[in-house]
Amino acid sequence: MRLNRTVKLMACMLLILRGSSQAQLTGIKNPHTDNLLEKGNAYTGLTFSIGKNDVVDEDGLFVFVNEQQKSKFAFSVDGGYFIAKNFAVGALVEYSNNKISGVFTPASSGLTSIAKEQKTDLGFYGVAKAFIPLDEQQRFALFNQVLLGGTYKSKLLESTTESVLTRTFVENKSLELRFSPGIQVHVIRGFCMEAGTEIAGIRKSWNQTTVNGEATTKGSSFTADLTINLLRLRLGFYYYFPTKFTKK
Repeated sequence: MRLNRTVKLMACMLLILRGSSQAQLTGIKNPHTDNLLEKGNAYTGLTFSIGKNDVVDEDGLFVFVNEQQKSKFAFSVDGGYFIAKNFAVGALVEYSNNKISGVFTPASSGLTSIAKEQKTDLGFYGVAKAFIPLDEQQRFALFNQVLLGGTYKSKLLESTTESVLTRTFVENKSLELRFSPGIQVHVIRGFCMEAGTEIAGIRKSWNQTTVNGEATTKGSSFTADLTINLLRLRLGFYYYFPTKFTKK
């Protein structure tokens, strides 16, 4: 049901933007703004999400939530330069921070615990981005984005039960190769909206868990996922602009 709603929302967005772009671009022909994908052009983009959720007296299946606060902040910034028509290279930075805190009572023990959890992710990628325009005015284009880089992820969990504090710290370092196709919609004079998802990824990661200052486990893993991840849908806002190297 959630997937169907997501697909319908994307379809409605594209129909609305199509009407907007057709209305605003009629009769306009500026090679510096209409030819978005020309050699010598550049682009920059931003994607972000913010969320907050509070819960009080929620009776779960295995735990009773006396109170809980959740907050989330995530963003990615990227930019690139067209070294050839319809092909650009650049870089992308991703950051996210998730916090959970509250008072919980597990049904198994009946002991009330005060817990805090914080997750932080930071990633740096080199990007190669290829476009396939769908019309002469370049209002629509398909693209495939290849990302190669690394991430650092950490999770800190503090739990206090009967005045006993337990601190668990987990850190993960990884190298990744990701493939992310999508569609670009030119809204007006250089400004675009892009929607994409991840269809494949290859990752090598190393992790370590420390409990109360002592390392308890270390490990590494390798994954090659060639499935389509529709739950990782991304919507971003981009601006394409000419430089002094833009082809006249």
